[in-house]
Amino acid sequence: MKTRLKYWTYTIIVLICTSFFIGCGNKRDDTIQENTAPVESKIILPEYFKPIDYPKDNPFDSKKVALGEKMFNDTRLSRDNSVACASCHIKEYAFSDTVQFSVGIDSQIMERNSPPLFNLFTHNAFFRDGGSPTLELQAIGPIEAPEEMDLNIVELCEKLNQIDEYKIAAQKLYDSEVTPFVIGRSIANYMRSLNSHHSRYDAYLQGNQSALSETEQKGLELFEGKAKCINCHYGGDLRSNNYYNIGLYEHYIDSGLARITLKSSDAGKFKVPSLRNIAITGPYMHNGSLNSLEEVIEHFNLGGEPHPQKTELIQPLYLNKKEKRQLLEFLIALTDTSYQHH
Repeated sequence: MKTRLKYWTYTIIVLICTSFFIGCGNKRDDTIQENTAPVESKIILPEYFKPIDYPKDNPFDSKKVALGEKMFNDTRLSRDNSVACASCHIKEYAFSDTVQFSVGIDSQIMERNSPPLFNLFTHNAFFRDGGSPTLELQAIGPIEAPEEMDLNIVELCEKLNQIDEYKIAAQKLYDSEVTPFVIGRSIANYMRSLNSHHSRYDAYLQGNQSALSETEQKGLELFEGKAKCINCHYGGDLRSNNYYNIGLYEHYIDSGLARITLKSSDAGKFKVPSLRNIAITGPYMHNGSLNSLEEVIEHFNLGGEPHPQKTELIQPLYLNKKEKRQLLEFLIALTDTSYQHH
């Protein structure tokens, strides 16, 4: 019942926000010039990334980024002022959590592992099952989710309009009081500024051959060859916008994409995650069921469980002990903490 309620809640959010979006879509302060946002949000990306494509109705604005960052870290966005977005997306761990399931309001345990947040401009849908089509709507979803922050979005707007710093900022930046439009656009603008591409792997791609050790380079060869990781994890962010059942279980409790599409053929399918920062974003999988990268590698090496919807891409790899270590070393080289400190 809780799961059904959660997704009906998200549907209601879409309807509420749509009415606000239509009313507020043309209200913008185009005179703002100051750029105080994280440096990463305005730099030129490496050529193996596509350019950041900001939505026409939510272009980059450093002051909106700052407002979104404040909201992201503010526990007042929850019903009892106990939980913020940052409670489950911790900066030091690439904006992921360190536990299998994050803890929401009233000590409720969430049903999925909290994913990391970076390079979100590369995504075409959000949540592990792609349940939100835009980052702006995704930003609002956890606020209303009963087991997360559990605060009706209309009540939150009333609450924030009683706080001068929010009321003044909304008026200045959006020519509006605080609305779902203001909240969603501001938090999304902030999250879209969290760009990660300064790992040793990036230095290697840009010509520094000594950035990766010989072992790590062997791991990269395996990644692109025998281990077949690149079949699903490619491009600048080492991920894709595809959804796969990887045979984690013979019987899935969480139906994944099927929850959204209502198609039995989508059972157990989840969005392919980025492998960047993978060494600091465990535990792994949609439910945090694998505690270490060694366990993750072993899962794929064995070829997964025989679920009827398991993708044909997952087959036994027959990696030996040395090869598994080389692959692990390469994955660790994907760590980049620089973007967290701006």
